[in-house]
Amino acid sequence: PKNILNQVYSRLMDIISSPDAIKNNSIQIAALYGLGSLIVKKPKLFADARLKKLISTHLDRKEEADEGLIKATLEVIINFFIECEKQQKALEQSKETTAISMSVIPANFQRILYHCQSKNINVRHQSLILLDLVLRQGLYIPQEIIPTVVAMEMDPDDLVRDKAHSVLLEIHSRYADLLKTSGPKGVSLSFKMLQSTCSDPKLIFTEYCQFFDRFYGVILRYKRRERNGMLDCILSSLFDEPVENVDLISFLVHIVAFGFNYQKLEEVYHVVDVLMTKLDRDSFTVPESLPNVTQLSVDQLHYFAQQHVRAFCLTSLILFLHETYTVKGSIKSQYSDSNPSKYFERPAERYNSKISFHYPSMKKLLHRVETSGDVAAFSEIWTYAQGVSMAYLNGTSEYTVSSSSSSSSRRGRPRKATPASLMDGDRKRKQASLPPSDESVAEPPSKKKRVS
Repeated sequence: PKNILNQVYSRLMDIISSPDAIKNNSIQIAALYGLGSLIVKKPKLFADARLKKLISTHLDRKEEADEGLIKATLEVIINFFIECEKQQKALEQSKETTAISMSVIPANFQRILYHCQSKNINVRHQSLILLDLVLRQGLYIPQEIIPTVVAMEMDPDDLVRDKAHSVLLEIHSRYADLLKTSGPKGVSLSFKMLQSTCSDPKLIFTEYCQFFDRFYGVILRYKRRERNGMLDCILSSLFDEPVENVDLISFLVHIVAFGFNYQKLEEVYHVVDVLMTKLDRDSFTVPESLPNVTQLSVDQLHYFAQQHVRAFCLTSLILFLHETYTVKGSIKSQYSDSNPSKYFERPAERYNSKISFHYPSMKKLLHRVETSGDVAAFSEIWTYAQGVSMAYLNGTSEYTVSSSSSSSSRRGRPRKATPASLMDGDRKRKQASLPPSDESVAEPPSKKKRVS
């Protein structure tokens, strides 16, 4: 009977707001689960102002001790939307219930997105389940949800990643055009979320960046022009991000190197072509001689150091792709985005490479420059960046950050990393050298060669 349900609801609300419950989260959690079950019987209870205020208050909580309470609150909302979905399928949902469901998410959307970055796996998973329900029922703008779902494809936990991928596949089937424009934004967002959810920051650059391969698989479902457009949006971030975001830039470099699961040569040559064009256009170069820094302030010195690190990352990435996929200048000159020849339809053979981007070392040097204006640290950054820049201008990876100038060939014989003619144009040919590689730096794990 409705009166009994209303009485139970009032009693549960009184328990939640009681002094004992406020001091003990477990009492509130138990009462919230009771509310969740009650709402399944009577969804209209969600219209009550007290419940709406309670939900907003609990979702505003950010302390680790409140994670159980946040999870229970999310489950109350999930139960409500599951019941709404059942009524929709049975064509029994009233206009009143529809209006209630349409008002819940806009009031709490930013709070839900915030909890997608929780350190607690269960809170992240429940937040993602809720976003899935919101998408399925059309309760919020898909463009605002898609980047978060893409970012959660790189979550540290398998459970969250698998759920994110299933939601992403559903998005592709229903909102393919919106995914095409909003999806690439999630790649940059994933770095921010990993900083919050990852227990070991080193794994962001060595392991989690490789989880991008499933979203890359979704990108490959699009036609060539659309796919290249999505890739271009991601690659543009490498050049468009402010130099102060050098951590993010380095993360994106690792994504392009280890997260793009290239299937055909066409994809590799497109990425290399875009990177080289943008690098030459934007003149991300390093001075040939160490600049006079004695007159610079600490902030100015730090800014120039960040510029050199960005140049180091970008040129290292291009050289890495050349060596890993044996990109040749004579063939690259024949590549055309609009009409690539059948040669580029060949499988992309990946070879083991020992090139390291050395970003952990760079970050330590940047910290020394930022905190004390350490000229010696700046000089070391310049030396690394200048060496890679010279290798890029020389058109050879002989002087890159590789700890070995050879890698295994298809038949297992050692081969030279890259021929000296791998770059196009009349770039100056100069000799360059780099300091010995820092063996203490964790290198991104190399992948085995894909079998064609």
